Amino acid sequence: GLSRYGEFICQYAMMPESESGVNTKPPLFTWVQASFFHLLGYIELAFRLPIALMTLALVALFLLISRDLTGKLTWGCLSALIMLTSRGIVTPHMSRTGDHDLPLLFFVFLQIVAFYLYLRSDYKESMYLIWLALGLILATWTKSIMALFTLPGFFLYALSEKKLVPMLRQRNIWWLILTYIAAVAGLYLYLNSQCPDFLGRVWRNDIANRYGDVMDGHEHPWYWYVQLMVTRDFMIWLPAFGLGIFMIFWKKDTLNSFFKLIGLVGISWLIVITTAQTKLEWYVAALYPMMAWVGGYGIWQLMESMFRWFKLQRQNLRLLVGGLLIVVIFTYPYYETLDRIYRGDQFYYKAEKYAHLMRDVERGFPEIRSYDGLYDTWNYHVSFYILVYNQTKGYDIRRYKKLENIETPSYVMMTQPKVIEEVKSTYRWEMVWSRNGGELLKLLGPVD
Repeated sequence: GLSRYGEFICQYAMMPESESGVNTKPPLFTWVQASFFHLLGYIELAFRLPIALMTLALVALFLLISRDLTGKLTWGCLSALIMLTSRGIVTPHMSRTGDHDLPLLFFVFLQIVAFYLYLRSDYKESMYLIWLALGLILATWTKSIMALFTLPGFFLYALSEKKLVPMLRQRNIWWLILTYIAAVAGLYLYLNSQCPDFLGRVWRNDIANRYGDVMDGHEHPWYWYVQLMVTRDFMIWLPAFGLGIFMIFWKKDTLNSFFKLIGLVGISWLIVITTAQTKLEWYVAALYPMMAWVGGYGIWQLMESMFRWFKLQRQNLRLLVGGLLIVVIFTYPYYETLDRIYRGDQFYYKAEKYAHLMRDVERGFPEIRSYDGLYDTWNYHVSFYILVYNQTKGYDIRRYKKLENIETPSYVMMTQPKVIEEVKSTYRWEMVWSRNGGELLKLLGPVD
């Protein structure tokens, strides 16, 4: 909506005329994506490229903290490889789609790194405080209140390190707090003045209803997030994570204070999302880079122990053996990730199947330039791909929610099983194309 209608304050879904009307995400990353639309045009690449760049930025953050804390890139590289082959990260709603959860992760980890380095410097390096302020403000401007889920962990860490009171005595900390309040309150109050009932929607959608009630049927047991970690999203790297935990307690080196921080942030984050009544699988994704840091440390220390055990002193020999170990360890996770990506449209939501179906029809049936898209609710994915094809490829695709709006004879595309069943029982039809539960039918007329 920002790019199409030239409205750069109220997102399309915030406006009263929007069929959705519940999107209370602040507009920071929507501004970024709208800018890419203007640069590259209304194409899928423009929508997803900013997310890919933020993923690379997160990898860069891994490498920077690794070099700063250990003087080497090894730990950061191994941790980044674990993250990039974790199903909880390389999945829809994270690094594979245009959602805002991956940018949130980057800003969250910018907070963690900046907070740790600021305390380690004994409050002398104000630059780290600036990065912490940017991480907090930009995370809030991206995903609202979730930006603050790090704060309980920060509080506990500073308390455990006996740095809480000295930190609060620093004038710069209070400047940070005032800057954050001014930046966030200023944006939210302005949004409320321009977008009717914006603050009311934030309270209802982001806080009261989401934490005190079940929204949109997203109800799961209290252990669901842990279940996701160990049975699907981080399952392949649990041995490395366990090894990392063992190495942390065994080695007891200077990195332990950093691991204490990410441990406290991770545990407090998990408690916050677990106690909420509404549970969504991408809420727990912030834990996977933290677990990747631990797993990468475990593999790194295992390699170093092997080098010492076999007395590998020559650098080129260490590089050769280390490279072979990395190939052995990461080949299957890498293959599994690629396989899931290239065969993985069965993991997409029903609405996202439209992208695959529309590409199939474009390539296999170039003569079909006009058809109806039937989806029984308003949906961002369906609307986006219809908009792209109509504006950039010269198609005439109409979006309908109700069956009675469709005129025959016509072509109709559907991905919802109940909608497909209803259409087939109401009309005479011919199958044109089907893929993974989605279908394009030619409707000939009503059933006699």
